[in-house]
Amino acid sequence: MVAKAGKLTAQYPKPDLMKLVRVTVLLIATTVAMAADVNDTESELGTRYGYLVLDTIVGRPATNWQLSDGLVIKRLPLGRETRLLRLREGNYKWEEIDVPYFDLPHRIDTADDSRWSFTIKRQKINYAGTLIVDETRASDAVGVRFVNRSSEILARLREKYPAHVEALGVRFAGSYRDDYLALESDEAANASAP
Repeated sequence: MVAKAGKLTAQYPKPDLMKLVRVTVLLIATTVAMAADVNDTESELGTRYGYLVLDTIVGRPATNWQLSDGLVIKRLPLGRETRLLRLREGNYKWEEIDVPYFDLPHRIDTADDSRWSFTIKRQKINYAGTLIVDETRASDAVGVRFVNRSSEILARLREKYPAHVEALGVRFAGSYRDDYLALESDEAANASAP
């Protein structure tokens, strides 16, 4: 309360805009994470959307994975997980990864490293790489990698999302060229043709 010329007036703190933005991003990320296990087909995907294969091998807790569009994926489970995320077509990058060590924060900033970039093509399943967080670490470093495991992921996708793989096909979406998925898709199409 502040007294002004014989009056008492209440002063309320100004809202913290960054907190509001963070909460909004968190809500969006939670919604995307909850919708990650897809059951829809290409007709329900939307004309400007594709799927990102989120394939992770997490050996120790990683609290945040942030994409260049602001999407934050929180608390991926330990072990291996493969799921599809619906994203608008365009260029993306894994920009920040938080991997705490007890109470010490550890953030990996990938802003200057193009290997963490990928492109989502519409009406496709887009595999950009597998995100790996090593189980062991030093006190000042943690092993986090983004590696290409195309042959392994194709088998996992065929097992978990067979209708999606058949309807949409799988492409490599990473920042460098890899023709394995395209060749494998062509061979599968030729084998099923009469």
